[in-house]
Amino acid sequence: MMFNRKISMWPFITFAVAVALFLMFWKLSAAQGQEPVACTDVITELKKSLRKCDNLNNNSVCYGRKRAEALPFSEPFDRSGDRIPIAAAQKIATLSDTGTVIMYVSVGSSDPVTIITFGNTEIEPDAQSIAPNSFIASTVDQKLVCEQTPPGLIVYTESGQSGAVNINGIELTLHSAAYVILNSADSMTIVNLNGQVRLKANGQEFELPLYYGIEIQGLLTSPVFMEPAAPADAAQSEVARWLVDKPDGLHSVHNFNNTILSCSRDNVLLPFSEDLRLYSTGQECLIG
Repeated sequence: MMFNRKISMWPFITFAVAVALFLMFWKLSAAQGQEPVACTDVITELKKSLRKCDNLNNNSVCYGRKRAEALPFSEPFDRSGDRIPIAAAQKIATLSDTGTVIMYVSVGSSDPVTIITFGNTEIEPDAQSIAPNSFIASTVDQKLVCEQTPPGLIVYTESGQSGAVNINGIELTLHSAAYVILNSADSMTIVNLNGQVRLKANGQEFELPLYYGIEIQGLLTSPVFMEPAAPADAAQSEVARWLVDKPDGLHSVHNFNNTILSCSRDNVLLPFSEDLRLYSTGQECLIG
């Protein structure tokens, strides 16, 4: 009788295996058939982010859209429009291809630089430098945000202005805009989106032609420019072009504050920690 019972279970086992295989192949096919996110949809969300972050204080970072975080703080950096000083964060991360943060960096007599990060990107102040415009940036994957738009950051100055930042040991001096594409832990590609972009690292200097990109390997140790530079598809990214060319893109981000403002959210004083107060300019959290 026990033998007969075991035999009688085979149809059920066969059926269960067939169902499991069907579900596995169905999920695989569905994943392969997924269409990439439309760049127009990404731009729509970026417009919302920049409207929330268009008024930034010097050397501050603004939460653009989900999901993003600034470690070690969970408050007050957890929803669109929240701002904290860059120096107060050990690491700033966008946790998905939809996450965005906007940074406004100003050092000495140099003109201010606006930086926007997107995709699965992490950026943190360079612990080896005291300059507030020096950063370490990386990505956890190379998944496109949308067509021709890999994860990374765009560095922007107003037309006619000269700004400077250091990303992963590479000095960028620009008169407009560059796209920093994060390839791997020790490789990135920098693309000239507009104007002049000059690069310097490890005794090497390079002026990047318009719409060209160049890969740099050996980041943070012995950077090497992998010449020659070549025309870059990312220079024609619909998202990058909107951010750089349109008046409601990065051009809309400024520091309009003439007076010190209370750190508030919806007119309620935020419970800042003592650590965060050490970095406070008294401006970084705006009402509204």
